[in-house]
This record gives sequence, structure tokens and C-alpha cells, in this order.
Amino acid sequence: MRIASLDYLRGLMALGIMCYHYLVWSYGVYGSETFLGKIGIYGVSVFYVLSGLTLYLVYQDKLTLKTIKNFSVKRVARIYPLLWFCILLNILLLAKSYSYEKILLNITGLFGFFAVDQYIPTGAWSIGNELVFYALFPIILITSRKFKYLIHFLFLITFCGALYFAFFPLEEFNSLGKAWSTYINPLNQLFLFVGGILIGNLFVFKQNNKLGLFLIFLAIAIFLLPLSEGDLIHIIRGPNRIIYAAGCFILTGGFLFTKFPDFKRINVALERLGHISYSLYLIHPIVYWFLAKYFNRAENIYSFLSLAIIITLVLSYAVYVYFEKRFIGYGRKFTTSTISTTSKLYFKPLLIIILTVILTLQLNKRNMLLKAKEKQEIMMLNTGTEYSKILAQRSIYRDSTYKIFIAKIDGKKELIFLKKGALTDMQRQSKFFVHLYPMYKKDLLGKANHNPINFEANFTSFEYDSDLYYVAHTQLPNYVIEKLNLGQYSYRGDNSINYKIEKLVLGTEIAKILSENKESINIFEYIEETF
Repeated sequence: MRIASLDYLRGLMALGIMCYHYLVWSYGVYGSETFLGKIGIYGVSVFYVLSGLTLYLVYQDKLTLKTIKNFSVKRVARIYPLLWFCILLNILLLAKSYSYEKILLNITGLFGFFAVDQYIPTGAWSIGNELVFYALFPIILITSRKFKYLIHFLFLITFCGALYFAFFPLEEFNSLGKAWSTYINPLNQLFLFVGGILIGNLFVFKQNNKLGLFLIFLAIAIFLLPLSEGDLIHIIRGPNRIIYAAGCFILTGGFLFTKFPDFKRINVALERLGHISYSLYLIHPIVYWFLAKYFNRAENIYSFLSLAIIITLVLSYAVYVYFEKRFIGYGRKFTTSTISTTSKLYFKPLLIIILTVILTLQLNKRNMLLKAKEKQEIMMLNTGTEYSKILAQRSIYRDSTYKIFIAKIDGKKELIFLKKGALTDMQRQSKFFVHLYPMYKKDLLGKANHNPINFEANFTSFEYDSDLYYVAHTQLPNYVIEKLNLGQYSYRGDNSINYKIEKLVLGTEIAKILSENKESINIFEYIEETF
């Protein structure tokens, strides 16, 4: 069953979150003292309360051990297709690229269970939370039929969990950005979902317009309270977290109790806004940032925002009608079809899903290659020092102190010792040497079986991309090298030498890596022998 007033609330929250994001991305952060800043954070909290409430209203008498499968199929059909579609849009339209592990976590929805901050579409962290809640819902509802006050008890337990987060882990951070991974933990949000179930359990089918309107105005007053200022961290921790969460419960209860007057066009608009809320929530960031790639926001921000809002609303409605509803329909058909017809029903959506996944992976691979190429070009061409070029090369040898590279710089073959970040006193005083073992004896410079190269200078430094690097380097000879030995030494306080000598490196190993990296340095050759 659908309750129109709850659809209104869902749509208004999605619209509020869109407005919050668009204005923040255009003008800067809205502080914790602003009404819009609170809606931007607690609009999602209202989603959780609504989710628990509406699931309870729909399934309170329907969900049993035998119908869990039907419940799961409908939830999958409702949530996953649009999530997959938005992952594809992020990669296709915004040219984003992600690790295959992250894509797998998002396609399966497992990021909500194991890595909630690894979401791809903006805002999808809340979808990960919802998936966790959906997994718990059948257990809560079925068990509550045997234990009368189970839902009350669960709310108390989860509320205590929220108190723990509000007064301990979140108190350690000074900004929402730094606290984000902790804040979006499902255990910090679960009390909102369980609270929604509890509201349904206590007040199902009760209407009282006067009480409902009073609660709505009370909730608005709570969100207008100037309890803090500055960073939004202040409204998600301490007593403020409890006060504004209470505002979410009160607001939801108010809309549940209220039957709004029949203003036909307004009611239809609000109802449709509620229907498209999921599309609106996930698609609006994609629309904004796609338009930002092609339009200069600074020239006329009002026109840009107007265009973004119109396109977002139209596109969200189209996606809901032609995409979401179709998959929702598939979910219903699967739950009502016989075994003989179910296999036919599976074919079309399964084919769409497979093709979407393949396209997503291929586009992601393309974006990764393009970004790697772009990054290398920037590193090689747009830095202030020639030694920054080594950052685009592949390391051939490393230990805890330094990385060693072989690269061409101004046409010269150089061996480079690189250290990122601060140096200890010993590392700063360190000098390096290399023992080169020529392939042919004619290239030996003395009686020993190797040619030593000592670095004349200690580390010099340069900055790249706001990071500090230390580098020591020397030019390599032109003869063929069979193997080499890398060493590091530093002086102790008594002027004795402290050696750090590493194992020999085969020239064939270096040649292989340079070949893979398409480096045209021919002083290393493949050889068969080992030692």
C-alpha cells in the first residue's frame, strides 16, 4: 500500500538534497547553522525512517519464511538496476575510472556490508546502508511476531549504538569530511530504520490532521534551531545528533498522520516527485557534473543551475517511467509466475544486466588508460624540474628507504635513488654506490670483477604535486651490464661507515621491466644464466 503523504515527504527530501548539493557545489559549503545544511544531511535520515515505516506497512502481515524470496526479488528489482545504470553513467558521461574491486563491490552491493565508503555514484553510500537494512528486515519482522516488544527493544539497542557514535568516535573529528567514513557506518544509521518500523508498529492507520500538522511544524522548528555554527560535523555528533534525529522521526510521523487537502495539481506534482525520488537522488550529481564539463558556471550561475534542475527533473522522470518501472514490473512478474514461465522472464533482464556490466567494464578500462596517459604526460612535461620525470617511470628496485629507477633524462641514461617525504638524519647523510658487472671483460676499468660508481653528492630535493621528493642520481655507462649491486652507506658519529648493501640484481630482470615499460635503454640484455 502507498500512502500519498509519505510519497510527498520522500519527494521533498530528494528535492532538498538536490538543492543542497547544487548550491554547495556552486557557492561553497553551507554551515551547520543553515537550514539547507541540515536538510542536506538529515534528508537522507528521513529516507531511512520512511524506508522502515513503509516496509512495515506493506509487509506487516505478508512477510513469512515462505515469502522472503519474493521480498528479496522485489527489493533487488527496485534497487539494483538503477544503481548499475548510474555506475555506468559515472563511467560513460563523467569519464571516471575505478578499480575492478570497487566496481565489483558496487555491482554486488557488498560495499554496504564491507566497505561502505567505497561507493561509486554520489550518494550511493545510503543505498549500501539500505541493503544492509533490507537484509535485517525479514528477521526483525518475523521474529517480532513471537516477541511483542522486540521492535521496541531493538530500537533501544540501536539508539544506544547511535549514542556511542555521537559521543565517542565522531567527537574525535573536526570536520565532516574527515568523519565521513565513520558517520556513514550502517550501525550509526540503523536506529533510524528501526525507528521507522516502530512508528509503523505503534501508529499504523492512524490519522489526525491537527496532530500531524503540529508535528510537521515542530519538526521544521527543530531544524531551524541555531544549535551550532561552522562545519557540519557539529550537527552529527553530541546532543545535536539526537535532537535532529528526533526531528526526522517527528517529521515522518507528522506526514503519516496528515491527510493533505486535495489541491489537484500540487498533489499530483508532489506524488510524482515522490515516485521519482530514487532517480532524482542518484542522477542529480551526474547531471550537474556532466553539464559543468561543458558550461562555464562562473559566467552565469543562475542559468546553469536552472538548466541543471530542469534537465535533472525531466531525466529523473523519464528514467523512472521507462527504466525503473520496467524493472519493478519484472520483479512483480517473477514473484507471481510459475516455474515454466519464470525462465522466459529471466532472459531479457538478465541479458540487459550482462551487457551493462560488460559495457561498464570496457568503458572503465578505457578511462583508466586515458587517465594513466594523461597523468604521465603531466608528470613528464609540466613539472618544474627534470628529475620529476622519474615519477612517470616504473621502479625496478625498492626497499623501505628508497626506490631506484632507471630512466633517460635529456638523452642520458641515469640511475636514480628516490625518497618521497621526510628524511631521517642518517638518510640525509647517506651516500650511494653501485657496482656494475659488465657483460664483457673488456669493459672492466680495473682488476676487480666490477666497476664501482660512487655518488658524488647527497640527496637534492624537489616538489611535485605538493609532495616533497629527495633524489640522488648518476649517469650510467654505455656498455652492456650483466648485473649490478646497489649499496648505501652513511657515517656514524665516530666517523665509521655504516653499510647497507642489497642483493645483486640481474641485468635480465632490469631489461624485462624496461621492456614492459617501453623504455629504450639498451645497456641491459636478456641472459639465460643465473647465479
